[in-house]
Amino acid sequence: MSEYKNTTRIIGDVNSGLLVVYKKLGETPLQCLDRIRKELPQYGQAVLSYAGRLDPLASGLLLVLVGEENKNRNKYLNLPKSYEFYVLWGISTDTFDPLGLVSAITSVAITEKQVLDITKSFEGLFLQEYPAFSSRTVNGTPLFQLAREGRLTDIDLPKKEVVIKSIDLLSHSFISAGELLNKVQEMILCVSGDFRQDLILNKWQEVLSGSGDIFYISKMRVSAESGLYVRALVNAFGAKVSCGALAFGIDRITLGEYHF
Repeated sequence: MSEYKNTTRIIGDVNSGLLVVYKKLGETPLQCLDRIRKELPQYGQAVLSYAGRLDPLASGLLLVLVGEENKNRNKYLNLPKSYEFYVLWGISTDTFDPLGLVSAITSVAITEKQVLDITKSFEGLFLQEYPAFSSRTVNGTPLFQLAREGRLTDIDLPKKEVVIKSIDLLSHSFISAGELLNKVQEMILCVSGDFRQDLILNKWQEVLSGSGDIFYISKMRVSAESGLYVRALVNAFGAKVSCGALAFGIDRITLGEYHF
């Protein structure tokens, strides 16, 4: 994951404009807006919203619409995006990232060549199944609400075709179970709000404490048209090799023409 960029690029003014903001790890988009209002007092009373949300464990570029620019939301929602992200092989959770309950764990030695073969097969048209813990709605109800209420069996998870332009492998390494547990704890503890943190941490500790296993991690970059959930893509990687995988850190680096 990239270091927090303590910068906000201002385009326009408090009446109509854009703020190109770096959302920090652990923040929700709404918490990011609250922080911006404190850091930039001139926007304290302005109407602010964001175009294209990021999960609490995703960081990176967030476009904040200011004032009259909120009327132009649709033109920002369909912009292409690129992300850098980490794939943790051999572990699955119900959220497809560390902020979820571990559902399966397999210490598997996966080679760089295998990773390249897997990921390149996803370039082009990708039929994405939305993560159960996401803001996508079904009959007006967000999937994450249905998941928390145990009502997912009542529906078919929605799918969407997404165009993936390219996937590049940047590095491939491994991490011990002990190091992994420390990193997971750091990530989860930086998230505020009700995200089942205690339950999730206890499960991670249960499966990793005292383990001598090692797990492989791949750093990647993906460029795609609008609509991609990186978590869903990584989960599909894991299903492809039947070992499970989760998104262990996501950083949005571009959104259309906007970047840092």
